[in-house]
This record gives sequence, structure tokens and C-alpha cells, in this order.
Amino acid sequence: MGPFEVSKEMVASLGDVELRELLARLLEAEARDCGISAAAVSVGGNQNAADGGVDASIVWHGNPEPEGWLPRRTIYFQSKAEGMSATKLKNEMRPRGVARPIFERLAACGGAYIVFSTDDPSHSAEEDRIAAMRAAVEDVDPDRAISLHFLGADRIARWVNNRAGVALWLLEKAGHPRAGWRGYGGWSSDGADERAYLLDDENRASVGEVPVDLLSAIRSMRTALSSPGHSVRLLGLSGMGKTRLAEALFDDSIDAPHALSRDRAIYGDAGLDLSVSPALLAEKIAVSGTDAIIVVDNCNDLVHGQLAEIIRRTGRASLLTIDYDTSGDDPDGLVVVLGENSEAVLQALLEQRFPKLRKAERERLSAFSGGNARIALKIAEAGDDTIDLSTLKDGELLDRLFRSGRRADDPALRSAADAAALVTAFYIADGRGHAAEHGHLASIAELSVAKFYAAGVRLLDWGVMQKRGPQRAVMPPPLANMLAAPAIQCSDPDALVAHFLSGPPRLFSSFARRVGQLHNDAAAVSIARRLFAADGALGDPATLSSDLHEAFINAAPAAPEAALFAIERSVMGANRERLLAPTKQRKALAELLVLIGHDAPLFHRVVELLAMFAKDDPDSGDNSVRAHLLERFWPVLSFTMANLDMKMDAIDRLISDPEESVRILGVEALGHALSTGQFSSSLNLEFGARSRLSEWRPENGDFRPWFDAVYTRLTAIAGGGDEMLADRARTIVAKHFRSQLDAGQKEKAIPALRAVMGNGYFEQGWRAVNDALHFAERPNRRKAVVDETQISELRSLERDLRPRTLDELFDTFVAGKPWSHWHPSGREKKTQRNVTSLARAIGRCIGRSGMDPAPYLERAANVGRSHSVWPFMIGLARSVKDPEPLWRQAHALFVANPEQCPPALLGGLIEGANGHAPQWVQDRLDSLIDDPVLGEHIVTLHFGVPLDGAAVSRFNKKLAKGDIAVERFATLAFGGVSKPIPGNILAEFAASHRKR
Repeated sequence: MGPFEVSKEMVASLGDVELRELLARLLEAEARDCGISAAAVSVGGNQNAADGGVDASIVWHGNPEPEGWLPRRTIYFQSKAEGMSATKLKNEMRPRGVARPIFERLAACGGAYIVFSTDDPSHSAEEDRIAAMRAAVEDVDPDRAISLHFLGADRIARWVNNRAGVALWLLEKAGHPRAGWRGYGGWSSDGADERAYLLDDENRASVGEVPVDLLSAIRSMRTALSSPGHSVRLLGLSGMGKTRLAEALFDDSIDAPHALSRDRAIYGDAGLDLSVSPALLAEKIAVSGTDAIIVVDNCNDLVHGQLAEIIRRTGRASLLTIDYDTSGDDPDGLVVVLGENSEAVLQALLEQRFPKLRKAERERLSAFSGGNARIALKIAEAGDDTIDLSTLKDGELLDRLFRSGRRADDPALRSAADAAALVTAFYIADGRGHAAEHGHLASIAELSVAKFYAAGVRLLDWGVMQKRGPQRAVMPPPLANMLAAPAIQCSDPDALVAHFLSGPPRLFSSFARRVGQLHNDAAAVSIARRLFAADGALGDPATLSSDLHEAFINAAPAAPEAALFAIERSVMGANRERLLAPTKQRKALAELLVLIGHDAPLFHRVVELLAMFAKDDPDSGDNSVRAHLLERFWPVLSFTMANLDMKMDAIDRLISDPEESVRILGVEALGHALSTGQFSSSLNLEFGARSRLSEWRPENGDFRPWFDAVYTRLTAIAGGGDEMLADRARTIVAKHFRSQLDAGQKEKAIPALRAVMGNGYFEQGWRAVNDALHFAERPNRRKAVVDETQISELRSLERDLRPRTLDELFDTFVAGKPWSHWHPSGREKKTQRNVTSLARAIGRCIGRSGMDPAPYLERAANVGRSHSVWPFMIGLARSVKDPEPLWRQAHALFVANPEQCPPALLGGLIEGANGHAPQWVQDRLDSLIDDPVLGEHIVTLHFGVPLDGAAVSRFNKKLAKGDIAVERFATLAFGGVSKPIPGNILAEFAASHRKR
């Protein structure tokens, strides 16, 4: 049973009109899903009118192929809300004993005739009805070209249950509505789906953080929701048209071929009392296999996460959730954020909904509402023909929200709204771990709790207040801000703060958030400064509870500098260690500091504090405090108005700090300043009602002075006396070398690399040049004409940086990474050096020179990974007459540190010695059976010689000892290594150890 199961009894109870409408909805749904034009469906009007035996029809040509509920391309339906016996059917199809003309047409085109009835015959009775229908057309259809069907209540119910939206409609018609859940239409307001959706060309939405116009957003959302198992999260301020946008996804007047099927839509408002919870609904849809798109309005992050997981796990439906904002965590699925309406769209909307409004009135309301459709529409709704809205002041327009028609204002209603607007949300009943809070607001409004509650009910009816479960909030936020500002201005600030401090901490935090949104109101700013003062409730962030800490974050946008000073005071006070401890609260403070640092005058102070937080930060991820600090020095997406001089001055201060950890942060900041691509910020940029999306960038996009300043500092540090910082600076120049070339900074990057190369071997620099040459000279990588001058300079630089001594060659080709080595020949078929051959040659050189190999063995044993150690040992072993001394040295190194030393140190030796000392190799392999340390690598070490029966014998003996896991032998199945082993021996080995 699905969540909206229609029974045959419900179908049987329908009258003629309802049954015919049901048939129309089903046919329209089938046509939409099959890609059949809506014009192919025809449904008659009056049931009692002469219809020639046809109440509905669907006719199409070409694709799709007929199947399921549409068995032919031409189908005539007769709708009968009554019992249809065999005799009645015959009389219906052959009035006065003559077959209706429609059957000749159906016979000619091979169509279908379907009786759609509330009758509910048994299986045998249905067969009798089909037989009667066949007999009725026998004389006009002797070849049985017509497909005849009888759909009774049971089969109709099954058809309906395949269509969630149709099922919801029928449940309501049959008197069994599912409270809160409904099909497509009128979600945002009554009749909204019947009005044209207003589009504009402005990028007022973002899809995955990319700004797009509304049509592009609609297309992206449709694509995601067309695939079962996918979810979309639609966010934005109240009043911006999120629910209306959700309706538009199903509107076939917008990009018709891609419109979502309306009959798949199931809509519920999580802020209301739903008869079935969203999670239970999703589970039931999964069990029933219902094809649906679940739309949940006012859905918080937690519920969205639960639903998205169910949808993804079951893959039965798709999900769209709508909410005001998010907690800052990345929601599952496609995230779409809807911004404010343009004034042009608002004016068009007002003209559409209130055609009597004059142009000047529409313009005034659009400007006043700040892009919020709900405010504009509510004021227009409360207007009358005798008032010219264009002449009213802001306060007068706001007053009109509290009028219904021509009735006088209700002072209690306005008082309740003003008090409720002081917080972003409040509880009117116990729930979600919180006690009822509306009594505290009632006392501010000087109303009884009962009268405040009653006022809240009326405000809900008017749309001024919204609810989510037991929570209530004046919405949209711009309206709440308009109401809260004068309420704060008329209140004693000390008494107001004391009142909220005496109540639930959560309510105080909510009040603080409202204060934070009123940064342009002097009274609200004054309250924020009082809170952040040394003796204020939020004066020491290190000592605050979680609710008060949240209040600190919430109030900061109203007085950023006061909040900054409070943090500075705390970090210099007795609770410094508590504030700097790596906690969730410290992380929130760091994110707040970033937002405060948007203002250029506060940037240096913010950087200093972030450095204190970040210098010992154990977290180095993309959302760590360290990342928040360093990203402020990106060329783009720094989200600060601090200019080049300010940023460089901040870096200079970090580099000159007495603490080494802070100096390191300064050098890393220079590295971030060299970044040229793949910028992605995970920062939540919500800061009250302030915008934090703007940032300083150089005039005309000329970053040359920027990079000049960065390279000047890096080269100075690389040549300075602090070796640790110098190494980091050189590494940064090398790391960004190729990306800087790609960004057109050749004139800076190449001289900078030469300047920091120093007198010794600079492996990272040499690799960076190789990398640049590798990509520059490969024809299939070219995006433009190759700069031959640049390539010539790079070749010269590569020769100057190239490793030359044996030690340098060892570090590069044996211990270093074995990839990305550009080949100096520049030949297309050989674009990279053969590192394996080079490593082997280095080993051979050391062996033939008579040098003591011990230092090189020790270095190879400590690389921590194989890299090219194996071929190096092959070359070394081949160049010595007696491999035994080498073995003893290598074996001792491995035994001393088996976790660090790679088995390749001994495997390569075995392979290299096998050519001239095969018996010695066999003896060494035999010793592995009893070797307590090296024995577990017996399979790997055997790869140095061709596998044979002797190898299998050793494997069997080792397994018999029971000191090696059988999983160690899994590598025998890969790469064809077992090919040399005779088939019968290999088969016997596998069979004997299968059970292991």
C-alpha cells in the first residue's frame, strides 16, 4: 500500500462529473509522460449531452509505441458512473440494434474502445462484459481489429495509484484528504499555477554557487529532479518566490519539452501538521514503487538530510526541499539559492495580481519592498481605490499591512507583531527540546498570553507570520526588520536587554540575531555595543555558554568593531587559553572574524587574531581556521576590501613575528597570493543583513603589481638567513611555477625561480620546469600558438637546474618521484625520461666505481616508499661480483626498520644478482621460509626471478608454518606473474589452499 492509496470503493463512489474529470487527469498524465501532445487528448463536457458513444479520446501518430493503459494509437473512452451489465453494454454500443459509427472508424484504424466505469465486476463477470462488447461490434469488425477493454473500479484504482498527483486529487474528492499533502497547483497562493510565471534576464539565482538567470535555474532543477534518487535544495529569503519557482518546474508553458510531469508532484508544508511525516512518506513511496517528485516546503536541514538519504538509498522518487536558510553545512544534492526579485519583476507581478494599481503605485511598492514579493502583495491587498499608495511614507505603507479592507487598525495586533519581530523565531508550545517562549514576548507587547496567542493566529492567516511546527516567526525578514527597528527605538535598551536575558537563552540568541540584522539602526547598534562591552552580557566570548556564544555571533553584524574588540580583550585576558582551544566555538569565532575583516580598516586586527587561532591549529582542511586566514590573501574570492598594500603589510607583519609558527603562516600566505585558479570558498557569507560578496581587486584586472609584490617578498625570504623559511619560499615559487606561466606571468615566474634556485641542487625547481616543458611541448595539449621564446627560456633554465652529481641523481631518480620528468630530447614519442633505466644506471655506476654503497643503501632504506629503489638495486647487484655483502647490509637495514624500509631494497638485489649468481639467489630465497622478519614478503621477493616449481614449494612450506596470511599470495593472480609456473603445479597449489 502506498502513502496515498486509492481503493476501488473510492472510485465506485464517484459521480458522472468526477469520473469524467478523473479520466481526463489520467489521460493528460499519460500523454505528458509519453511525450504525446496535450492536443491529442479530448474530453467531453456535459455527461448528458449526445456524444456518439465517446466521452474522451486520445489519438496520436508515430512514437511512442502503444502499451500499458494506452493499448492503441487511437482510443475512444466511454465514461459510466453506474453498473454496466452485459445488456447495458450492448445497448450502449448498439442503440436501437445498430452499431455506433465510431466502431467503423476504430476498425479501419485498428483502434481501441474502453469502457471506463465505476462498476466492479468479478473476473468472470468482466469476461462476460468483454464478450458482450465483442458481440456488439461483430458485424462491423469481423477481423477483430478493435481492441476492447472494460476498466472497472478495481482496475481504475490501480491506474490511479500509478499517478501520485491524481491519487491525491481523488482522495480529496472522495472525502479522504491527506492533511497537508496535495498534488500540483496553488502551492504558493490560490490560482498561482494558472497565472504566467514571470521570468527576467537577471542572474538572481545561483546553482552550485554559480550565478544564473531563472530559466537556467529551472532547467538545472528539472534535470536533477527528472532522475529518481536525486535531490534539490532550494534556499532563499521568505518572499522571494521559492514556492512559486517550485510550481514553475511543472509549468509546461516554460520550455515545455522539459517540464516535469504534474501528476508526479506531491507537495507538503513541513511547517504545518502533516498527516504523514515527510520521512515516512518517502519510505512508503519507496516500498510502493510510486513514481513521484516529493516537494517539502519549510524543510529544515535535518529533515532534508534524512529525506535525501532515503531518496538516494531507495532510488524510487526525487526530492525538492525548500527553506529560508541553511546551517552552513553542505546539503545533499543540487543547491539552488534564490535571490531578491528585480523591481521590474515585482512591478509585473503587481500588475498581474492587482491590475487596478497605477504605474506609480507599482513602482513605489516595488522600491519599498526591497525585492520581496510578499511585502508588496500584502500591502497592495490591503489597499483601496481611495488611497494613492505612491504618496505614502514608509511607515504608512507598513501600517497598511495591519488592515483588512477598510477595517480600523487593531492595536493589539500591531503590538504583538512588533514584539514577535524582535526575535527571528519563537516557540508557542513545548517542542524540539525547548519550552514555550511566547509569554516573554507577550509581556513586552503588554498583552496577556492568551491575547498574544490569538493575535499570532490572525497574523498567520494574513501571512505576516509563518510557522514551522511549534515555532513562529514574522516573515519575511525585511518585514520583521521594518517592525523591529521602531519597536527597539521606543524601548528602554537596558530594560529590553534585561528582559531577554531573564528568559530562555535561545530566545536571547534569537533577539541578538534580529539586532545583528539592524546594522543601519542607531538604537540596535547601541544595544549591540552594550552587549559587547567589558561588563556586557557578551563581553568575554571565552566564557560564554553555547547559546550566548551563538548570540555573540548573531549580534556582531550590528557592531563589528565592538565584537572584534571583545575578542581582542578576551584573547589578552585570563581566559586566553580557553578561547584559543580548538573547539567548535573557536571555529565559529574564526569565521566571524573573516566576515568582520571584510571592512578594510579592521583587516589588520582580524589577521592578527586569526594568526593566533591558526598557528597551532591541528586541522588543516579546507574549512579550518588556517584556511580561513590564508584564503584572505587569494587574488580573488578573498571577500575583503583590504587592498594590495594592506594585504602585503599584513603579510610583512606575520613574517616578522617572533614566533616561528606565525612566520610560517606569513610565507604560506604568500603562496596563497600566487594562486591563479581553482578557487572555491566554503565560507558561509551570511552576516546579518550585510553583503559580504564584494572584495577589492586591482583596477582593470591588472594583477602584475600584485605578483610583483609577492615575488619580491618570496625571493627576499629565499635569500635570507632563516633556512626553514627560505626552503618554504623556494618550494612555493616552484609549486606555482607552471600555473603562473599559464596565467601569462612568464616575466615574473622565470626570473623568480632563477633568483631562488640558490647554489645547491634545487630538485623542486627542476621538476617544476620539467613539468612546464612537458605540457608546453605536447601538441595535443596546446590551446594556442606555442611561445617559442618561453620554451627556449625554459630549456635554458632546465639545463641550469639539472642534477649533475651522483648524490643529486640518486635523490632525484631513486628516492624522488618517478613521474613527470620531461625528456630533453623533446621527441614526441619520448616525452619523458625513463626513470627506471636511470635508477638502474645510478646503481650500476656506484657498484662499478668501487664506492662504499652503504650510505646509498641507507638512504634507499629510508625513502618510505618504493619509488625507484628496485631498479636501483638491480643495477647495483649486477655490478658487484659477490652479492652477499650487499645482502647482509640491506637485510640489516630492513630488520632495523621493517615499517619504513621498502622490500624493494632486497627484491631488486635478488633480481640483479640472478643473472650471475643464480645459486646464491636460490639459497637466499630458501632462507625466506624461516626468516622471522622478511618472510612475510616471500611472494614479493620472488618477483625478482621467474616463478617455478621451486617457488611454489617454498610457498607451501611457508604456509605450512602458519606464520603468513594467505592474503599475501593474492598478488599471484595479477600481471601474469604466475605464467612460468606449470599449470598442474599451480592448480594443485590453488586447490590445496582454497579453504584458507
